[in-house]
Amino acid sequence: MEFLKGGQKVTGSDAQRLLWYDRSTLSLATDALARDRSFAGAGVTAMRSSWAADALSLGFRSSNAVTEGHQHLDAGSFILDALGERWSSDLGRDGYDLAGYFEQATRWDYYRNRAESHSTLLLDPFDPKAVSTSGAVSMERFETNAASALTISNLSGLYAAGTTWKRGVKLFDARGQVLVQDEVTRLGSFNAVWSMNTEANISISQDGRSAVLTSNGKQMLVRIASADAFRFRAMPAAPSAGSPNPSGQTSNAASSKLSIVATATDRLALAVQFTPVREGVAAP
Repeated sequence: MEFLKGGQKVTGSDAQRLLWYDRSTLSLATDALARDRSFAGAGVTAMRSSWAADALSLGFRSSNAVTEGHQHLDAGSFILDALGERWSSDLGRDGYDLAGYFEQATRWDYYRNRAESHSTLLLDPFDPKAVSTSGAVSMERFETNAASALTISNLSGLYAAGTTWKRGVKLFDARGQVLVQDEVTRLGSFNAVWSMNTEANISISQDGRSAVLTSNGKQMLVRIASADAFRFRAMPAAPSAGSPNPSGQTSNAASSKLSIVATATDRLALAVQFTPVREGVAAP
């Protein structure tokens, strides 16, 4: 069937997609298409180096409204593709038949719905109720030009008064690299965990300041660009000690988390740089 020959991922929504299938899009010219778009109403920003199959592509969850429909506590999360591989991923939904899955009182007990399971920064990681399900967050800035693209979100509303958190993501170096940067201040000390879901193999350098992700023979170099004592560590994609962990949840064994832990601080400035390693080209 032609619809299934276009390389699309088969999903539970394929029946709906088939109703709207337009074969003319298979030959759609991409040269005139914008490489960057921000959808403020949906809380999503997309940026890419080109429309080639192996292009660098970044999706950023710039805001959310978790009381609506099927949304997760995923504001600030990002998905990163390059070299034809996915490096930062989203675990997706869990089973809709799980007890209380759509009830506000219990929905956030499920790991895949919580901020803890997404590629974002989690403050007060040992308090499962730290992230607000009603706080307002918004995209503050979106810029794009031929060589770069940038978006910044104010995510302060996810936490109690006295916390300021902004996260920015940028394509730079002629759209060949990605920077994810967080700036947090708070009245009083806090702990934080920066994490990114990946199905790639993680190899962390001896000094902990860089890591190489490997997937199907392709590699992504990840470096801590900010000057501080931060170090990478690998963690399982699973609830941490003290987090809710109801029975029946889907296993995340195929994924792991590249993480950075910060403790007892009242200020955080953290920048992480992603560089696709192209064959025959030295990483900058």
